[in-house]
Amino acid sequence: MYSISLTERQRQQYKPIFDAIEQACDEVGIEFFLVGAVARDITMAIHGLESPRVTRDLDIAVLIPEPTDYDRLKEKLLEKGQFAEVRNMPFTLKYAGDTVVDLLPFGGLEMDGQVLVNRGEAVAKLAVTGFAEVYEHGTQHVMLDEEFTFRVCDLPGMVVLKLIAYDDNFERVKDLTDIAFILKNYEAIIDQQLFDEHYDLLDGEISLEQAAARILGRHLRPILNSLAALYQRVTAILDRAIADGPEGPVARHIHSAQYQRKPLDYVITLLQQIRQGIDDTITTASTATDNTK
Repeated sequence: MYSISLTERQRQQYKPIFDAIEQACDEVGIEFFLVGAVARDITMAIHGLESPRVTRDLDIAVLIPEPTDYDRLKEKLLEKGQFAEVRNMPFTLKYAGDTVVDLLPFGGLEMDGQVLVNRGEAVAKLAVTGFAEVYEHGTQHVMLDEEFTFRVCDLPGMVVLKLIAYDDNFERVKDLTDIAFILKNYEAIIDQQLFDEHYDLLDGEISLEQAAARILGRHLRPILNSLAALYQRVTAILDRAIADGPEGPVARHIHSAQYQRKPLDYVITLLQQIRQGIDDTITTASTATDNTK
């Protein structure tokens, strides 16, 4: 388990929310994990990296066995006085009039990867494809400020969810920006693991950066292998991005985000390495289920 300290800004903004969420989920008897930008910031901080984007929103994926549990969770939070509902957004609360908190339900309620959330006259359909699989195979326990211990989406889990989020809405280029940042820094993040567990990639045929992309693909595999439909969805996204070539939208945006000093087709090479890593069958890949933890 990792242990990190929150920044002063994070401490002031999120600590009371974390306390309320933890207490409310305990009272209702449900599990949750952190996703989105805050999970990204925490996971990057574990590896000594600062995320390229700053956000004030907090995304929390909540494991909801029964629809009534979701309503009970919201009521528990509203009873605390600092949370308020947001008009026409039945899955969103606002804390102290400032921080947006999205409560994203998954775990038995979804149909075709979507959950219908309604409260009063407000109705929203949320895409939660991959949440259950990431919860089981793509989270890590992190202690924050020696006070809270939460499940936090790890980097492979983040890549899975962000690929799907972008595929659901091509305007969400910020997801590609985050994937590019993870990809660019994955060599430093995995560090000694490349030499200890993936030495088959050290034959000199590919660069260390390309080897890191291949390992990222291997780290996606435990998540994707847990559900055939998820494997098919994510590999299809990657296959399309590769087929679109260096002028395709995925390659162009990843290039502009982190690889401007490289030719455009270099991004395609990295995507190919990720894709190949997913299907690698060597022993080192199949046993590396703990990824960056």
